[in-house]
Amino acid sequence: MVRGAPGVAMPRALRRNAHRARCGRAGAVTPRRLGFAAGAGVGWSQRCFLSLLSSGASASAPAVPRASLLERQQGKGMVLMSLLAVSLANLALLLGVFAGAGAPIATPASAWHAGQRAATGSNILVRDDFSGASIDTSTWFMPAGEGSFLGRTQLRPPSELLEVAGGVLRLRLDTYNPTARVPGDSFWGSEIATRRLFERGAGLIVRARVRLVPPVPPGLVASLFAYATRGGVRDEIDFEMLTSDVARTGRRILTNVFDDDPFSVPGSARFAQISGIEWTLFNELEMQWLPGRVRWLVNGIVVREETRRVPDEPMSVRLNVWAPARDFPAAFSSALQPARSAGENQTFYSEVDWIEIRRR
Repeated sequence: MVRGAPGVAMPRALRRNAHRARCGRAGAVTPRRLGFAAGAGVGWSQRCFLSLLSSGASASAPAVPRASLLERQQGKGMVLMSLLAVSLANLALLLGVFAGAGAPIATPASAWHAGQRAATGSNILVRDDFSGASIDTSTWFMPAGEGSFLGRTQLRPPSELLEVAGGVLRLRLDTYNPTARVPGDSFWGSEIATRRLFERGAGLIVRARVRLVPPVPPGLVASLFAYATRGGVRDEIDFEMLTSDVARTGRRILTNVFDDDPFSVPGSARFAQISGIEWTLFNELEMQWLPGRVRWLVNGIVVREETRRVPDEPMSVRLNVWAPARDFPAAFSSALQPARSAGENQTFYSEVDWIEIRRR
């Protein structure tokens, strides 16, 4: 920076030359110097240019030849034209027509949503659209052995492949169980579970698009849930569609949660009332497992929030269909009974369009 001697006024021409030394030559106009950087208002070189205009020839300035004045005026005109061109370019960018072939400029709201989509994509742990011919066994397994009998239902083994067709998983329940020790003593249901256990961390979101397939008899349970067991206790978060309740009210779904509870404890069950729901159409169920709380959502609407009982153990994510016993009175129906032979068999389904598990 050029300075005059302390206490001595700097001559006007010297001050103008010092300013030019800081700002650069007035005629050397570049996009950067004209404040083209993102977020710039009046650019640094624009401010330099404006001060140069204000420091031009005045009554006290020495006389200069007419040709020099004309050149200076032409130079100022060229800079003004450059500024105008840059301003028009900035305006065109705002209108979404500059170098964008008419593509719209993202508003702050749409930019935020785009960021959310990108973040969501990077946080997805499992996404299954069931686009193959069978379940992806690297992601899912079918429980067998101990713990594979629920209520009055034996879960079918992995050797009995589930149907995947048209981008939909079909969870099947048969009234005839070919593996029953006594014919007619049990049903044959289905369950898939993730091989991976998911920690809650900062938050785990489980979403699935599911439905009951007509005809829908009373006495079945179709579930989306997270589950872990150790030492005779369990952690669990449930969505359960009870077909007996669907037949009676048609507008509710059962939610439940367990936190280190023994199997003799019924958890914290609560029905969520949902206006206008139709369970034979696809609906989106969502469980949000968060620090200090659990939320249940149906089609994007929160239907329950729990803060007193929150699981903390890593859990697998599961979907199933089964027939409960009398110890689950809200779901049990004596009208639905196991068949004694294959010829008497009836088959019922719940369907899963897709499922997604992601970090919050």
